[in-house]
Amino acid sequence: MAEDMGFWETFFMGFETKRVEKQSEFEVRQIKANQRVVEAHQRKEAAEHQRLMALRRQELDEMNHAIECQRNEWKRMLVKIEGQKQLLIAGCEFLDWQHETQVRQTVYSLPPDQAVAYIEQMREVERGLLEHERIRQTRLKRPLEGTAPRQIQGSPPASAPTPAPNGWADEDTFTPVSAQSFPSKGQSHPENTMSNALTEEQIQKLAKKAVDRFDTLPKERQKQAWRDWEEGLKERFPKLVVEEILTEAVAMRKRT
Repeated sequence: MAEDMGFWETFFMGFETKRVEKQSEFEVRQIKANQRVVEAHQRKEAAEHQRLMALRRQELDEMNHAIECQRNEWKRMLVKIEGQKQLLIAGCEFLDWQHETQVRQTVYSLPPDQAVAYIEQMREVERGLLEHERIRQTRLKRPLEGTAPRQIQGSPPASAPTPAPNGWADEDTFTPVSAQSFPSKGQSHPENTMSNALTEEQIQKLAKKAVDRFDTLPKERQKQAWRDWEEGLKERFPKLVVEEILTEAVAMRKRT
């Protein structure tokens, strides 16, 4: 009986050992199969990555080529524009020389008194053109409040403001562009010059102060106050500057 038990025990142990070995072999084969699948997937991903990188390099090469072509086109355009610019400059110089020649011929052909009058007339025209250009540049540049307009090359440096006349507050006085300060009350002011330019912010500040100050007065005093203020402007500023200030004040009154 004991021998039979030992036989069956040995038999079952051998059978279990073989079963475990087969199970282990199956698991090993399964692991190897999974490894082969993973390796194949990795090779596929690597090939796809290389293909995408090749496409990206091709796209970058095409973009660089397009950028280089565009850069060359811009260079050609710049050369063309520079040539046109030089041509326009030469044309302007020729027109200026032609104009000066015509003016000189006209002056020499006139009697002395008429020649002097003609020169004064041309000078007034030039002053008007310069004033118009100054106003246009001031509106385009819009400098910060409290700063004087840009100095024109060759113009004298700015000077300190003169005391305000009667009825004017000190903060209503601004620094002119050139060394010619604003004349005191009772003195005449040269018209159409660029010497007493104000910035747009200063013009708006003057107009706003006047609107805030005079619109609060009784109606019977407003007309006289505005009239006195306008007379003060005419004594302190050029005609075109006065017109700008009055126009700004009227616009502010309409908005309020």
